[in-house]
Amino acid sequence: MQLFILYESAQGYFLFEKEDYDETGGSLAKVQKAVQSLERFSKTTKLVGSHPFKTAEEALENITALAAPKVTPTLKNFLATYLPATKSSKKQKFALGISDSKLGPELFQDTGITAIHNDTTMEMIRGIRLHYAKLLDSK
Repeated sequence: MQLFILYESAQGYFLFEKEDYDETGGSLAKVQKAVQSLERFSKTTKLVGSHPFKTAEEALENITALAAPKVTPTLKNFLATYLPATKSSKKQKFALGISDSKLGPELFQDTGITAIHNDTTMEMIRGIRLHYAKLLDSK
């Protein structure tokens, strides 16, 4: 199964893909080890999409909505653009990792995308935050 990670910042939305995701949780130790090294982390985590906010107002609107948590049209379009298309959530062949578990039900209601929030996704987000500038430069 593919694991995508939604990373939001004041700059915009970013979507990363983790290779070799293990749904059973066996990948947590591997992720924790990989996070320690940019070289190791960047071999398993790739930037697959981005939506830079065009104005400060757009950034504020989207970041405020995420805190609510609400799904904005910008986020909905971003995910539709970069995630694999699925006919139904039961046939979804990927997982979308998110940083706030409260966003999951909102995402499902607005997009049909099932999101996950667990130790592995949080560790991935920590790694992205740690190596953020270098990961963006490599694209």
